[in-house]
Parts: sequence; C-alpha cells; structure tokens
Amino acid sequence: MQQLSQEEMELIAGGINTHDWGTYSVFAPSFSDYIGYTYIWNDPFTYDVTDGYYYTDTGGGGSSDPGVPLCQAPDDFSQSAYTDQLAAQYLREIKQLDWNNKEYLQVIYRDKWGSLRISSRAAGGDTASLDLQFEGIAPAQIVGMIHNHPVSVYGGHPTIEQINRHPSKNDWDTADKLVAAGANPTHLDLFVVDTQGKLRSYRYTDKATFDPPTQYTRDGVTISPYLQPEYCP
Repeated sequence: MQQLSQEEMELIAGGINTHDWGTYSVFAPSFSDYIGYTYIWNDPFTYDVTDGYYYTDTGGGGSSDPGVPLCQAPDDFSQSAYTDQLAAQYLREIKQLDWNNKEYLQVIYRDKWGSLRISSRAAGGDTASLDLQFEGIAPAQIVGMIHNHPVSVYGGHPTIEQINRHPSKNDWDTADKLVAAGANPTHLDLFVVDTQGKLRSYRYTDKATFDPPTQYTRDGVTISPYLQPEYCP
C-alpha cells in the first residue's frame, strides 16, 4: 500500500491547504486546465474559513452531524443508496451558502465501527482542500468525495459548463491517490454539483468513460436533491 506524503494527505480538489485548529486556509491555484485550451489566472485572495460544521467527536475520526441516522450499509447497493442520500443533503446545505461563488468539499467515509459519515466542510474560491490528517480520516475509509463547480468560475460558456458537469482531471488524479493509499476502487464515488446546481455521481471503476472530460462525455447518474438520510442496518 502506498503511503501518502503530507501534501497528499491534504485531499486536494485544487489549491494549497494549511491549517491550525478548526481553521482551513484555502488558497486558489494559479492554473486551471480545460479541454482544448488553458485558462490561466492569478488569484491573490486567501479564504480563511473557520469551520465549526458538524464538529462533534465521533470517536472514529473526523466529524459528523449527530442528527443524521447512522448506517453501516454492509453491501454495495445499500452503501450507494446512503451515500446518495448524504450527497443530496450536501447539495441542499451548500445552496444555503455562497455556492455560486465558492467551492465546497466534503468526503464520505466509514468510521472505525463501519458506520458511514460525512466529514466537515472545507471551502474556497474556485477550489477547496480538506486535510485528512486533521480530520482523522485514513484514505482507506473514504467511499465518496463531493464538491461543486461554482458558476462564477466555470459558467458563462456552454462548452465549459458542459465539461464541468463532470469530475475534472485533477479530481480523478486525487481519486487515484486515494485508491493507491488504500481506498476501495469498487466502492468509491465522485459526486459533482454542476454550475446549474445539478448533482451527479461517478463511480471510480468507470473512470475510463469519464476521464478526461469533454463536452461529448456522457453525464453521470443524476441524484435527486430530495433524498434524505435514512436509518439502515
């Protein structure tokens, strides 16, 4: 099993992450790569986010909402159903925030008792980073990554918006690192909220179908925004 470096332990959907207790400092990168051409900018802003979201001691590493029913989901079908429910909850919550201008990132993971939980939330401008060591989450525990593509960054052109319905090349690279470090490739989903607020899921084992994304890449599975986390065995 590959050991992750400190930099790789910071789950990067883009950007550089440093932290102190309870605070994420997320810096937007100087590079973004689209299919067909490269769009380069320098973003001088650093977003300091004090994140008290779901900040309770679960005993399993990371954080979770105590109001969400726990689910151990022993089989792939029930795990997929429950992760879809947590992703739909994520979508509803970021739509109460500045989701058109900021990227929000969370992961879904199994705690040490095997229950599925959702991590605390990291935020940034056009990127967000979540420090797995700070969360106390090992790569092998992760079963899902969720983030959005803000319209202020990825909107304004039909081709770019179409491409950004999908995980980016960087998202797939991050998933590759998680799998190399122990995540189960057959139980890993990438969830993306596009610029129009639609939530879709992409199974890691289908990577060859979706990476690299183009305007001709078929969409992933659309997830209903009305799903609610429910108790399961």
